[in-house]
Amino acid sequence: MADSFTLHGIQLSGPTQKVALTLALAGQKFAYKHVNLREGAHKKPDFLKMNRYGQVPVLTHGAMTLCQSGAIMFYLADTLGKLAGKDAAMKAHAREWVFWDMDALSPGIFRARAIAKGFFKAEPAVIEFTQKQATNGLKALDGFLANGPYLTGAEPTIADVSCYVPCFMASEGNLDTSGLANVQAWMKRIQGLPGYKPLYELLPMHDAP
Repeated sequence: MADSFTLHGIQLSGPTQKVALTLALAGQKFAYKHVNLREGAHKKPDFLKMNRYGQVPVLTHGAMTLCQSGAIMFYLADTLGKLAGKDAAMKAHAREWVFWDMDALSPGIFRARAIAKGFFKAEPAVIEFTQKQATNGLKALDGFLANGPYLTGAEPTIADVSCYVPCFMASEGNLDTSGLANVQAWMKRIQGLPGYKPLYELLPMHDAP
C-alpha cells in the first residue's frame, strides 16, 4: 500500500469519476493522468498496454495495473480497508449492488447523457428506450433506499459510490430526480461525507500530481 496510486481517465467519464470518488472518500491521495479520448489517446499502443479494451479508467498501484471501474473499486476497498463493508455479508452485498448498478442503473443514465451531450446520435426509438431504462433504474433505486441510509446499511460502501455517480449525472441526460425523495436524501448524505468533492471539481481536464 506504500506504492502510489495513479488514475488514468477523463473528467467526463462516469466510470473514471467512480474510481476518483472512491479514492477521495477513502482519504487516499492519488496522481491523475488525463487521457484525451477525442485525440484517440486511449487507442494508442502505450495505453493499450495498460488497458487491452482501450477504455478509461485505468488504475496503477505499484506493479498492479487494473481496468474496469468495478474491479478497481473492489481492489481499492480491499486494499485500503475502507468502503468495503464491516463484515463478510456487507462486503458481499456491496459487490452485489455494484453489479446491479452496472446492469440496471448506469447504462441507461450514461447513454441518455451521452445522447443529450451530442457524443453520439440516436433514433427517437432508441432515445425513448434509453430514457425509460434510466427512469426505471432511478425509481428502483429510490425504492431500495427506503430501507436505510445507505444501500448496505448504516454506513457507506463502494455500492453507494457506484450508484451515486450516475445519479449525479442524471440531469445531464434530461432525467429528473427531484421527485425521488429517498435518492435526494441519500445523495445529500454522501455529499456530507469527509473527503467528498463535487465530481467535476474532483478531476481536472489535465494531468495532476
